Amino acid sequence: MGEAILRTVLAVAAKSSAPERDRPPISAVDDAADRAFATLCPWHRDFTEFEHTWVSPQRRALARMWSNEPTHPATQVAWHADRRAVLCWTGTFGSAVPPDLAHDLTTGTRRDAYVADATGLFAFFAASDDGAAALTNVHRAASVYWAEDADFVYLGSSAALLNLVSTRATTPSYYLPGLTSMVCAGHPTTEESPFVGSHVLGAGEVARLRAGSLRRSQLPSTDAPADDPAAVAKLIADRLIAACAAEAAGAEQVTASVTGGKDSRLVVAAMHAAGVDFSTSTSGFPEHPDVRIGREVARLLGVRHENNVPGARPGHQAVTSLSVDPPRRAWGVLRRCEGMTTPFHARVGREVPFRPGVPAFNGVGGELLRGGLARGWGRARAQTIITVMNRWLMPDPYILREDVRREYEAATNMWRERARTAPMQALADYHRLYRVGRWTAAARNNPGMERAAVSVLMDNAMIRVVAQLPVSELHDERVVARVLGHLNPKLQRFVFCNERWDFEQTGPAGLLPAEQWADRAPLPLVAQRRSGFSWRLSYGPHLSAYFRRTMLADRSHPLFDIVDWDAANTLLAADSERAKLVWNMYSVYYLLGNEWLRPTPPDPEPVSIPLPTA
Repeated sequence: MGEAILRTVLAVAAKSSAPERDRPPISAVDDAADRAFATLCPWHRDFTEFEHTWVSPQRRALARMWSNEPTHPATQVAWHADRRAVLCWTGTFGSAVPPDLAHDLTTGTRRDAYVADATGLFAFFAASDDGAAALTNVHRAASVYWAEDADFVYLGSSAALLNLVSTRATTPSYYLPGLTSMVCAGHPTTEESPFVGSHVLGAGEVARLRAGSLRRSQLPSTDAPADDPAAVAKLIADRLIAACAAEAAGAEQVTASVTGGKDSRLVVAAMHAAGVDFSTSTSGFPEHPDVRIGREVARLLGVRHENNVPGARPGHQAVTSLSVDPPRRAWGVLRRCEGMTTPFHARVGREVPFRPGVPAFNGVGGELLRGGLARGWGRARAQTIITVMNRWLMPDPYILREDVRREYEAATNMWRERARTAPMQALADYHRLYRVGRWTAAARNNPGMERAAVSVLMDNAMIRVVAQLPVSELHDERVVARVLGHLNPKLQRFVFCNERWDFEQTGPAGLLPAEQWADRAPLPLVAQRRSGFSWRLSYGPHLSAYFRRTMLADRSHPLFDIVDWDAANTLLAADSERAKLVWNMYSVYYLLGNEWLRPTPPDPEPVSIPLPTA
């Protein structure tokens, strides 16, 4: 099946029930949608495979969908329309589509639970003359945005598209408070987007236009799992196996990334249990523990493994440097992720047609099964966790202008308050709603440009079970260890890179054989060696000089409506100082300059970064 995450969807409905002649024409919205998508198309425009348009009989509602997916047995038909109503989704919807589902979703709530419980990873949209509706998963990793004006409600998968369509403008209008979180955290930390008027729908929510007004409500919750750790682990494992089988259905060639970590191991164990025919790969230098462990995990499963060495080229033995092109990297990431992640984290895909039938499985989202940001903090004092939360929200307060800092603190203060009253649950919820629901939701667009990037650890049906568990049962990793043990006991007990299972950090804890505790000691990372080198964190004087030359060229740039000029000057004077913050600033700089709107990549400006020799 495969996750096709780069469908772009727009659903619009008129607030007025007056006859067509007495309300603004929906054709103006349709024309604006054409202009907006021509500006924002995240793939090369020649790679658009289809555009769907549907208008309701009384012209009160409109739906549009664009995609770069060719027709293939491994891809879904995600557009179901008849004369009365239309239904469509992004990602993978793992349940059948009953007759009249679109009509039912726009007229009432009786089908909400059916969509809410479905397997897959999707954002769901429906429209009819009765209105429009959109639904999100429990983690909202497939985003839905909403906007409205006096005449229409706009629902869609693209915040920038909603901004352009709702304002009928040709260039986006930016919401600076929404960009402040990008400077601070590298992803949104509030319910706003970088674009004026485009708001994100909450996790596990439905937005529905009825009787002229937009109403938002929580979807029905699933039944709480049994109070039996073994039964819960089996339920999660069974849903993960089902998700793997569904995502691999119809595929010609399936691959999976595997490292020395827990998440990718859980994925390949589930794929193996599901009977999926696949191969594995690990990126990194051959001596890195990730590569060594990944190779052994593949051997234990009896599947092929490949090591992708950074910078390696056919016919070249020694790799002495990496070439990084900041503007091209920023253009690719921001165009596909709409300014809601940064080039520090996201890799840049190539400008190539989408390849169906070759899904790439990954371990993205696995932290959801381990308590998210709460993992490993179970033994910490409450005040320490409050400090951790503040560091996630605003690690570098000095970089902001004073007025901006105060406004941002007020916008995010609810999380500080929650950290005071329920520290561990606050860390877990923040991770699900923002680290997954905003950052991962945006970052998934990059690898999914070329082929289906499959994140089964965010399967909606599975995570709805996990979300019912208290963080006290997740943060020490006992739940995920039981799930892995159900799938493959050998992989449950095999070593990891740089860390043990959290529940047995200091000694045997009862879940795994005590006599093998020493054998499960992790392979350590060795500092100051090539195997642990990160060019993003240690990029050296050449890239530092580029950032100084670029960002400090114009003091009137709108970046400095957010960032304090003097603080930026001091920061950028140092080589590689606070590298993540520098990349965050550069992302916002590039976004506000509108260079990301150009349809083709900018001219190359490569910068060479030397690699350690050993």
